Amino acid sequence: MKVRLLGVDTLSKALKQKSRNITPAIQRIVRKHGAALQQKEMRTVPVGTPQSTGIKGYVGGTLKRSITLDISGNGRTAIVEPTAHYAA
Repeated sequence: MKVRLLGVDTLSKALKQKSRNITPAIQRIVRKHGAALQQKEMRTVPVGTPQSTGIKGYVGGTLKRSITLDISGNGRTAIVEPTAHYAA
């Protein structure tokens, strides 16, 4: 028994075109939600104070400032992470 598929080239071209049309929308969504996650993390990360550390004049916030947003994978991946050496 043989099976012959007709229109595969046409289907492939149509799918590629649709993919190109939705890529900017995907990139906007990934960036929007990645930025929202970064902002949430920055709001919730603990920040040391002179009282919490026992160090007079201590200025905290290094961990908070180290939280970065990296967009990769042709705009389809958002990575939010702290880069301070002591970040868990």
